[in-house]
Amino acid sequence: MKIAGIVLLTGMVLFGLAAFGQVTEQEPNESPVQAMSIGTFGELAATVTVSGAMGYAGDSDWYRFEITASAAELILSTSTEDTSDLQVVLYSADVAPIEASENELQVTLATGSYLLRIASSELRLLSYELVISSALEHEPNDGVCIPNEIGVIGSEIVRMYASIEPVGDADFFAFEVAEGSEGVVQLRTDGTSGDTLLVLYRFDGELERYVPVARDDDSGAHGWSMIFSELDPGKYIARIHDYGDNETIGAYRFSAVQMVVEECEPNNTAVDACELGSLDLGGLLEADDLLSGGDIDFFEITVNAAGVLIVETSGPVGADSYICLRDASDISLGCDDDGGSGMWSRILKPVDAGRYFVTVEGYGTEDSFRYSLTAHLEQFASISEIEANNNPLTSTAVETLPAIAGGEITQNDVDFYTFAVPSATRVVVEVTGQDGADSYLCLYDSSENLITCDDDGGSGLWSRIDDVLEAGTYSVAVEGYNDTETFSYDLLIFLPEFAGP
Repeated sequence: MKIAGIVLLTGMVLFGLAAFGQVTEQEPNESPVQAMSIGTFGELAATVTVSGAMGYAGDSDWYRFEITASAAELILSTSTEDTSDLQVVLYSADVAPIEASENELQVTLATGSYLLRIASSELRLLSYELVISSALEHEPNDGVCIPNEIGVIGSEIVRMYASIEPVGDADFFAFEVAEGSEGVVQLRTDGTSGDTLLVLYRFDGELERYVPVARDDDSGAHGWSMIFSELDPGKYIARIHDYGDNETIGAYRFSAVQMVVEECEPNNTAVDACELGSLDLGGLLEADDLLSGGDIDFFEITVNAAGVLIVETSGPVGADSYICLRDASDISLGCDDDGGSGMWSRILKPVDAGRYFVTVEGYGTEDSFRYSLTAHLEQFASISEIEANNNPLTSTAVETLPAIAGGEITQNDVDFYTFAVPSATRVVVEVTGQDGADSYLCLYDSSENLITCDDDGGSGLWSRIDDVLEAGTYSVAVEGYNDTETFSYDLLIFLPEFAGP
């Protein structure tokens, strides 16, 4: 078997029921001494998934793991929302380099302790997912009588790394849904390139054999397969092969996860909207839900005080959401596609007390996915633009953060605002307003040196700058993308605890 062009080495892990875990990166972990411990790999197949982030340009994240088996074959794989390349470097316990690659390594390791370094080759700020797994397909697994066992599936994602080789190969994976478990099960394939057919079998006690109960070709992304269904307790087998049985697939991943969510379907209109709850200043509302292909979910929020409403979605890497905020009269207050992390969505909007509706849907996809929706209400210091503020010397002063400044752009206009950062920290500067306006935003230091600019990084055609700034005084300039632009806007300047990750 071959995965990602690297021939598997000898010493396959003895395959028993798999163990899986999900952890979040803990800072500081910028050096071998600070390396975060993420688990142990023994005789049983195991997978550890780490949610991490490159928090600043040049950031490096170090991890430590242990091998207790005499020989463990591992996949070390990274993925990001925008497919950015990450450096993956494996070291021995005494920091001697073993092997390096971009995005993925496949190695066989002896008993001992190992270090792993993850870094962005492009010095980018981004979120990533690191998977270290000894759950590799082992042949033969070409029929319902000889599947690879992956055990009882639950709320943690179970992944198997496999390939379709030679032409005509088929892979079978067996799993179980436990008695008393509830929720929708998602089975899917994904990888760099491939067109799979996924067939699900369930064991029939009366017939005493496995019978097919579902199939899928292209419900996943880019020709991959996905089955999204509520499964009764019992034993199941997934069969995966090339759709035409005439191509090989050098590497793919099969994943299974049980999604326990509290849906309030149908909630496809404002009349049937889920009541998310009421928000006071500093309050937080949360919901987990599912989107199937073509679905739209409505949520109702009661805001009890004037403030800045921050609504955002999050969830698995690769899902793509689209959200809108509407008032009680069904008037749109703004929509967003990718203003959040990766392809997730985020809206910041100054609001008065009242009722509001949030809609969530997939963006241009028939894919189905789980998502989390959060809404919180924050108090921002409110200021108004003071003309003339068309240069740094006459800029409108922002005395307190977080702050929201209301202003207006006329033809050939530019508005400057100045604010101070007491210590090195991440700062977000964002322009919002009614749909249709097109802003342009630039950030300068105290010597009027340009730091960065942004056009459409915020919601719609609005602008957003997210950067780590040293202590000092800064100016931000707001203008229309074209000199003929005229519009009203809100400028928000805040620290990350008011904006989510």
